[in-house]
Amino acid sequence: MTHAVDALDATALRLAMRRIASTVAVVTARFGTDLGGATVTSATSVTMEPPTLLVCINRSTRLHAIARASGRFAVNYLAKQHRDVAAVFGGGVAEDRFAVGRWDRAAPSPALEDALARLSCRLEDAVECGTHSIFMGRVEAACLGEGEPLLYCQGNYARLAA
Repeated sequence: MTHAVDALDATALRLAMRRIASTVAVVTARFGTDLGGATVTSATSVTMEPPTLLVCINRSTRLHAIARASGRFAVNYLAKQHRDVAAVFGGGVAEDRFAVGRWDRAAPSPALEDALARLSCRLEDAVECGTHSIFMGRVEAACLGEGEPLLYCQGNYARLAA
């Protein structure tokens, strides 16, 4: 059974988007000694030529300010064993979010060492839209890991089924 929504509001959009399974990533950035990171499900490729990703980042976050200042960010796609990483970067309270998981803090943007995939990007463009900015980044490096992706659907983490 389907339910029609007469007037689209933030709640209706949120409920609709929760029905779509999405890959979970942690976007990170560094500016000097300042590190920032946030869990997102809004990270995707734009084009292969040139290799470009987009991520949507809330403008009120520390990550947004750091990525803007540095002109760089990394997208760390999470594997199924990274639920704790997703939780702490998704708003969990931690003095040092980067204490959860194995992070290479010396990388241009912090890199999760056992990520399913890590993509290092140079910020090419940013477009403001509502509460967020859409960052488009030129992919400068990629590192491939192993495992199954961590997915998010209906407010829960999920796995691929055979």
